[in-house]
Amino acid sequence: MFNYLRERNAKSLPTTFVAVDFETLYSQRVSACSVGLVKYVDGIIVDRYYSLIRPPFDYEGKCGFPLTNIHGISKDDLYDQRTMEQILPELETFIGDLPLVAHNAPVERGCFRDTLAFYNLKSNIKYETIIDTLKISKEVEQHLDIYETGEGTHTIDAVCRRFALKDKKHHFALDDAEMAGNLIFAFKHALETGKIEPIEIPEKIVCTQDPIVEGSVEEKQENNNIEGGLFSFLKRIFN
Repeated sequence: MFNYLRERNAKSLPTTFVAVDFETLYSQRVSACSVGLVKYVDGIIVDRYYSLIRPPFDYEGKCGFPLTNIHGISKDDLYDQRTMEQILPELETFIGDLPLVAHNAPVERGCFRDTLAFYNLKSNIKYETIIDTLKISKEVEQHLDIYETGEGTHTIDAVCRRFALKDKKHHFALDDAEMAGNLIFAFKHALETGKIEPIEIPEKIVCTQDPIVEGSVEEKQENNNIEGGLFSFLKRIFN
């Protein structure tokens, strides 16, 4: 039984937080290969952060195949990238003491936990208490008498479409992070008005990365050596 909304009403959903998303090279969380962060202050997007991550290529429990066909990132893209140990100070500076939001939060929690453990690191990032928009979506839908069941009905892109949010590039970490953050405000609006309708999330970037970083990485993922594969197919459908 879901209880988030019984304990907190719509007004208590946060308006200041950092939304986060990781992609992993393999199915194991320790293989985090990209991270996207979007900072919201009083309901306004004020900053974004994106980085590829060089994951450990050999670790206990490694199995399966690279997930390149899902997110477009290959091992070759990652050899010259920085490790989680090297980018952690940037993540800590960006996040500060703000709460985190993610869709299907156990994944992001596991990426923080397992990568930090691999490098024997400690962090002040509050990753153990990530607010989960997947869980909240089911509670809000129950409140609104919406019942969606079955495989794929609560992926982040499916939930965004159901709550009238613009669908971005699923499995691009920066876009997935922004979709998760935007869902918080779609939920607040639906609970306060009883309606699901398009909303605008204001943006006022006060300090950000060189825009070349974000653009070049996205372009590289889109044009990775899987043209004609699942990733390119999905991109054509949803763009």
